[in-house]
Order: sequence, then C-alpha cells, then structure tokens
Amino acid sequence: GNSLPKAALVFSVLFLVSSPSGLSAQEHAEPIAFPATPSKLRVGERLSFHGRWFAIPIGDGWIEVKELTTIEGRPAYHIEVQGHSNDVLSTFYPIHDTLHSYLDAETLKPLRFEKDQREGHYRAHEVVTFDHQRQTATYRSLLNGSVKEIELPDAFQDLISALYWFRAQPLEPGRPLTLNLYTDEKIYNTQ
Repeated sequence: GNSLPKAALVFSVLFLVSSPSGLSAQEHAEPIAFPATPSKLRVGERLSFHGRWFAIPIGDGWIEVKELTTIEGRPAYHIEVQGHSNDVLSTFYPIHDTLHSYLDAETLKPLRFEKDQREGHYRAHEVVTFDHQRQTATYRSLLNGSVKEIELPDAFQDLISALYWFRAQPLEPGRPLTLNLYTDEKIYNTQ
C-alpha cells in the first residue's frame, strides 16, 4: 500500500491538539463524552500547539476557524493552520507552513485546499479545488504552473477537514473509523 508519513504526522498532531484539555486517555477515570455531529463550526475557535523535540521547544502553531465565507457560491468555513519554527530552529531549518481548508457549511465536505509550505529548502505552493459532482480534484502548483486532475471517491476529506470530520464522529470502543484522505495529489484509505 501507499505510505503516508507526512500526512499521518500532520493528522496526528491535529488530532492531539483537539483532545480535551490536552490530557491523555489514561488521565481520565470516565470515558470522554464526545459531542453529537455538529452542523456548524464555531467561527473564532482556535487551537494552539507547541512543538517539542526531546522536550526542547522547536516551534508553535495553531488551527483556527477564521470566518464564514463563500466558495463557488456555497457558504463555507475558512479554516487556517499555521506552523512555524522558533528562532533557534529557524537558524538552520526554518519552517513556515500555512494551510487553508474551505468546508461546505452544510455538509462539512472540503471545497478548496491551499498550501504554502516552506521547510528548509523545500517549497510548495498549491491550490486544490474539489468538484464533488464530477468527483475530481484539480491541483494547481503556484510555483511551476502545473495542473493535474485527480479522481476522487464519493466520500473523502482533506488533511484539515479530516480533523473536523473525525471530531464529529460517534466513537465506540472496538469500532474503527475509516476515511478516504486527500493529500499530496493522492487518496489514502485510512483507518
């Protein structure tokens, strides 16, 4: 199968950031009660995180529901994610990543995904639009002008919308959740 190291890492960080009070499951005597599937996100909700490597601070980031806007004539939540290395790490490996996901306000399906990634010498700047009727994603690199169409399954999420999808799912012990995840011009079936 396909490997998913970077996407899995980002998704894992986002999931951990969203856990209540940042506590591990071992610290709770009672099961955590998750809310029923929300029909709306809360504009202004912001989750912050601090990156550490062997207990050494290396950077900061956040994910925020910025606004309710319009994409392709549909009301959409604009979610922004930023991650930045601190001054010490930036001297030899600067990281400045900004991601945007636009979710249909009614269905929470992704409509558009944008990534501006600067990590060391690596650069990526892309926009992906999702056409749910045609079941295609149109990828555009803003660095080299390349355009690519990717076939999509009926149901999928992008890296950011996956957090909100996962948060909205009823969780039951022993019942795995599966998700088609779009990232890096591919679809990964995750569990």
